[in-house]
Amino acid sequence: MTPLQILLAVLVIAIIGYGGYLFAPIVRAVRDTKPLMEATVPYVQNPTAPSMRILVMGDSTVVGTGGRPEESIAGRLGARYPEAMIVNDSENGLKLEAFLDRLEVRTEERYDLVVFQIGANDVIGMTPEEDIRARLTTALEQASVMAPHIIVICAGNVGLAPVFRWPLSALYTERSRSVRKLYLEVIALYPTARYVDLFNEREDEPFNKDIERYYAADRFHPSGDGYGIWFEKVEAALADAG
Repeated sequence: MTPLQILLAVLVIAIIGYGGYLFAPIVRAVRDTKPLMEATVPYVQNPTAPSMRILVMGDSTVVGTGGRPEESIAGRLGARYPEAMIVNDSENGLKLEAFLDRLEVRTEERYDLVVFQIGANDVIGMTPEEDIRARLTTALEQASVMAPHIIVICAGNVGLAPVFRWPLSALYTERSRSVRKLYLEVIALYPTARYVDLFNEREDEPFNKDIERYYAADRFHPSGDGYGIWFEKVEAALADAG
C-alpha cells in the first residue's frame, strides 16, 4: 500500500470507530426505552364530584415514561389538586403536528386548566422552526378557548442527555436553545399562557449532577426524581397564573 492508501485506510477506520462511539448509546437507549414505555400507564384522576377539570396533553413526558404514574407531571398535579378531574391525552414520540390533530377533536371541551408538554421530538427530529411556530400558535389559539389558564412546557436542554455525544450533543443543545427562544416569543402573545422553562446550560443542569438519580435507565427520559425537579417549575407557573 502507498502512504496515501494507508492514510485513507486509517481515516476510514477512525470514522467507523467514532460512528460506533457516537451511536452506541443511542442504540442502547432505543433498547432500554421500549420496556419503560411498555411499563408506563398515563396518570388520570376521576373523583366523584370534581371541583375542577384539568387537561394534560403531550409526548412521553406526559405519559410519564421513566417514572411511576404518580411521579409524572400529571400525577403530581393530581396530588396538588386531589379533587380535580385529570384527563391525560398523551403518546410516546408525539410531535406538534400530530398533537394538533389530537387537540382539534377536543376544542368543544372546557377545562379550568390546560397543560401542554410538547416539542422535544420536534427538537430531535429537526422540524423546521417556521412549522414549530405555526403549530404552537394554532395550539395556543385553540387552548385559549378551552381554558382560562394554560401551562406550556417544551423540553429542557436535550443535548445534555447522556445518550447524546458530541457533535450530536452540541447540535441538540443549540436546537433546544433556539426552540426555547421561539416558544418564549409565541407564548408572550397569549396573556393566559405561562411557559415553564426547563432549559439550563450545562453548568446549571441539576440532572447532570446526579445522572443515576435524575435520568431513567435509557439516559434520556427523566426518572421519578427528575420529574420532581420539573414539577417545581410547574408549581411556580401555577402560582403565577393564580
